Amino acid sequence: DGFGSCQPDAGASFIDCSDGIMCTQDICDGTGQCQHIPLDSRCPIDPSPCSYYECDVSVGCHLHNMVNGTGCSDGYACTTDDHCESGICVGTPQDSLCPNFSDCHVQLCAPQNGQANTAGCVNAFTIDVPCPSFDTECHVGGVCNGYGECVNQTDIGTIKCEDYNSCTTDTCDGVFGCFHTP
Repeated sequence: DGFGSCQPDAGASFIDCSDGIMCTQDICDGTGQCQHIPLDSRCPIDPSPCSYYECDVSVGCHLHNMVNGTGCSDGYACTTDDHCESGICVGTPQDSLCPNFSDCHVQLCAPQNGQANTAGCVNAFTIDVPCPSFDTECHVGGVCNGYGECVNQTDIGTIKCEDYNSCTTDTCDGVFGCFHTP
């Protein structure tokens, strides 16, 4: 208990068994000798899933790392193969585990980034990546501009909107679609 004493022989003075280390149980063994029993439960709670405290009778609570490769959970849904490395739980980022909003607005797995959400994903905008048109009636794909938009789409509205009526002018509006004006 950190405080203890022994009486070696009847009538002799008590011997203080306290070793001053809070994680040991200090007892008198009945023969007048002090014993210091290590109790890991008196050490602080483990600070991470990849380390633990152990009571050392000579120095007190001592932090140890788990063996490298020991399985753990880093707490991020976008990582796989979580394991301990030098006392830290690390995982392999998998961008495919983050939801994407469009071809031009994606999320990447970057749990160490200060902007990451609770799953470990961060928003990113792609650039020069082919993208489909947003209004399929008038345009075909373009490329992502780095701001989440698909630009430089090819206008095929008059081709797609052709009604083969020589009495109408065929036009395409990206919002409302085809118009056939007499």
